[in-house]
Amino acid sequence: MFWSLAQARELIYSWQDDYNHERPTVH
Repeated sequence: MFWSLAQARELIYSWQDDYNHERPTVH
């Protein structure tokens, strides 16, 4: 199974967006 970097980044950005709604963080 190969996980593309684009898919990983999309998932991480989506997770970060949800997390930032709870705790805003500076990038």
